[in-house]
Amino acid sequence: MTVAGSISLDTSCDLVVDEADRGSAAAQPLRHTSNRATISQTVGGVGYNIAKAIRSLHPHVKLCTLVGRNDDAGSHCSGQLKETGLGTRGVRGVGTIRGSTARYVAINDGNKNLVMAMADMSILETLGGEYLPEWEQQLRDDRPKWLVLDANWDAATLRGWIVAGKAVSAQVLYEPVSVVKAARLFRADAEAHPMLRPFPENGIDIATPNEAELVAMHNAAKESGHLDEATWRQDVYSIGLPKAYADSDPSSFPSAELIARGVPQMSIDLLPYVPCVITKLGAEGVLLTKLVSSGDPLLSSSENSRFLSGWHSGDRRGSNAAIYMRLFPPPEVVAEADVVSVNGAGDTFVGVLVAGLCKQTQPDWDLLIDCAQKGSVMTLKSKESVHPELWGLDKDAVSATLRADQSSGLSRISTVPGKVRNRDRKRSGKVRNKDRKTPGKIRYC
Repeated sequence: MTVAGSISLDTSCDLVVDEADRGSAAAQPLRHTSNRATISQTVGGVGYNIAKAIRSLHPHVKLCTLVGRNDDAGSHCSGQLKETGLGTRGVRGVGTIRGSTARYVAINDGNKNLVMAMADMSILETLGGEYLPEWEQQLRDDRPKWLVLDANWDAATLRGWIVAGKAVSAQVLYEPVSVVKAARLFRADAEAHPMLRPFPENGIDIATPNEAELVAMHNAAKESGHLDEATWRQDVYSIGLPKAYADSDPSSFPSAELIARGVPQMSIDLLPYVPCVITKLGAEGVLLTKLVSSGDPLLSSSENSRFLSGWHSGDRRGSNAAIYMRLFPPPEVVAEADVVSVNGAGDTFVGVLVAGLCKQTQPDWDLLIDCAQKGSVMTLKSKESVHPELWGLDKDAVSATLRADQSSGLSRISTVPGKVRNRDRKRSGKVRNKDRKTPGKIRYC
């Protein structure tokens, strides 16, 4: 797998409040003055966090990014990449005069919720395109199954990454990062940024916005002409979706509150260009909206029929595509007192999701989203941007995923305490310390 995105030196400023003031107006920072805070600094960045989460569960992942060659932040970030096992093969250093390592500052309220953040990702936005030919060659050499893109690149470089990923037959996941940057995917002007092609010639296979980013993507799609009546209707007909859209009765959508906010409707509108939209809704869970076509296992399961619109197993009535929409509730609602940091929770979700997708020939969405949400919860309770023990995800869900992989011959692992894979033995027959885990826990690799 390849992740193309940011690495940064992150500073978190958490407002200090008395326990009795949590949930009140006193838990919000005051404007135009200084506030008592606990301040910490870590290596982060959306691309780095996602790659680190993947690395916890899957051994083969590389991060492509830029750092300042001569600044302290760049040296620290490069050292952290080596320490986590990600390496620096995809990292390029930029002279200090031209650019400095990305930085991110988050201001959180007394409940650890983000109030405001400031991000300097200009090193990717202004210089990323210069290094794209080198990364394209690495893609051709590595031929990754998945390419994960965060939206910190400028629009032209982002499109270049998409084209390069599809040229090596990689599946491409788009993480929108923020409200402002989410819109970059749908930017369309002249030849430099042509309109996105509809399925099956789509450049993006999965997008993982939160609700605010979904709204921004939808607005950008409208402004760029992707959702113009004539253009959109033509694309819908080209992939056989008219029946599916006609059958998409809002009353059958997962939640009346989500309908009122327009979340299901916006997800459906984007499907011709992004055939799988996974919207992160925080305490409400995750909404999966997916275009499915003939042969998709979701169509053959009676358990999934209530989540499908527009597919009729008997006569098909001219439809060769359907819409699958399902709201997955959170595995746990984290109490405010238990939230240590919100930074990296969404990135952890994406990393765990992609690690699972890479392991499965046919996605088991129940298991994938369950594990991804649990990983996100673990990070919420951790001071780290990615929880350091993701390998210890719920053993029943992970084991079930691994059993599915094993049936396809893609993975071999022992879950019996004390048994070790042959490749993990040294000649002396001893086991490396890093391969010793708590009995009953397994590695998702």
